[in-house]
Amino acid sequence: LDQVNEAIRRHLNFENIRIAVVTRGADEFMTALVSNAPSPIEYEAGGMSEEVLAEDRIVTAYRLDINRADSKIVDVEDMFE
Repeated sequence: LDQVNEAIRRHLNFENIRIAVVTRGADEFMTALVSNAPSPIEYEAGGMSEEVLAEDRIVTAYRLDINRADSKIVDVEDMFE
């Protein structure tokens, strides 16, 4: 695990990462993403520990600060061209 984490630190950063998301409602998703809107985690099954729920609250509020000018919506037909 330590080697994996070290490789991630060495090779991945916000300057060279690209992410593709496939979703319905792409415009709404993009609006929420670039506005740093909270994204609460929902579980179908109950019974999550308070430790997990506390971590979820941190993740929910984490700011990604996505730059809209660097982001685009692509039709699925054009995705792999």
